[in-house]
Amino acid sequence: MATPISLREFITIRAGTGKPRGRITTMFLRAFNAPTLASFWHYWNPVYGYLLARYVYRPARKFLPRSIAVIWTFSCSGLFLHDLPFIWLPRLLQGRGIPLPIFMVWFIYISLGLIMVESSGFGFRSWNKPTRILAHFLFLGATLLLASITLTHLAFLI
Repeated sequence: MATPISLREFITIRAGTGKPRGRITTMFLRAFNAPTLASFWHYWNPVYGYLLARYVYRPARKFLPRSIAVIWTFSCSGLFLHDLPFIWLPRLLQGRGIPLPIFMVWFIYISLGLIMVESSGFGFRSWNKPTRILAHFLFLGATLLLASITLTHLAFLI
C-alpha cells in the first residue's frame, strides 16, 4: 500500500510552489484552462480537494460505484464545507433560521453534469484557452441557475 502524500505535497502538486498569492493564481489558471470538467476539479481548491479525496471519495469508492461516490463527495462538499460554515453557522449565530442548502444542491447539479459530460467523452482539449475558460464559467453558471430554480420551487412548496 502506498504511503499517502501530505497536504503540503498535495498542494504543491496541484498549485505549484511559491507564495500563497502565486499558488492561488496557479490554481485559477490551471482550473479554468483545464481540458475537461473533471480536470477542472483536480486543480480547484487543493485543500478541499485533498480532504474530500482522502476522507470522502476514497472511502465511498470502497463500496459505491464511481458515479455515486462522485455525487456523494460533491454533496458533502456543498453541505459540510460550504453551507454549514459559510451560511448556516453565521445565520444561527445571528439568531436567524437556516435556509435551504444552496451549495449542496448546486454541487449535486455540478456532479451530475460532470458525470454526464465525462461519460459522453466530451472535452475541451482542442479548444483555445479563452473558449475553455468561458466553457467552465458557463457550466458553473448553468448549474447554479438550475440549483436556484430548484430551491425556489422547493421553497414555494414548503
